[in-house]
Amino acid sequence: DKMITQVLVYLQSANQHTCQFIDVDSLLRTLRTELSTPTEPLPVSGRGGMIYANGVLMHRCLQNLLANAQAYDRDITIEVERSSSGVTLRIKDRGPGIAQPVLESVTDPFVRADTSRNDHSGGFGLGLSIAQRIAVSHKGSLALSNREGGGLTACVFFPFSEGDDQMFHTS
Repeated sequence: DKMITQVLVYLQSANQHTCQFIDVDSLLRTLRTELSTPTEPLPVSGRGGMIYANGVLMHRCLQNLLANAQAYDRDITIEVERSSSGVTLRIKDRGPGIAQPVLESVTDPFVRADTSRNDHSGGFGLGLSIAQRIAVSHKGSLALSNREGGGLTACVFFPFSEGDDQMFHTS
């Protein structure tokens, strides 16, 4: 049942959905409330402001990235940067990172960096795929890279769209 649910979420993640103005900072506060723990407070630096996007999908994208970091890594931080072209969020950790050969394919469906088949040690290899499809469906991107000194950076970019009002483009 869990796998079927994840497959359905994956398939629906690229569908066109209704967009509205979303407060990125409020969304991050909600995610911190849902996911932070005393040992992983998920500190946020920077501000994203308003962006025209699908709030449910954006929430799911960031939730998947944060849950992935929490499952495998430690010392998680979130950096937010607003530019003239959109909002970039970097989820950084100091975990083991991902082996380079796997790093290039880990956002493909059913590919897992952890090869364990135990449900408690990982999912079905769709979380990063879903996050990437959501970013792409917003004409954005998701890039993963290993950090110097250990760890991983998940960098997701949501561009401004035609629906964005110029007043929201200021920093």
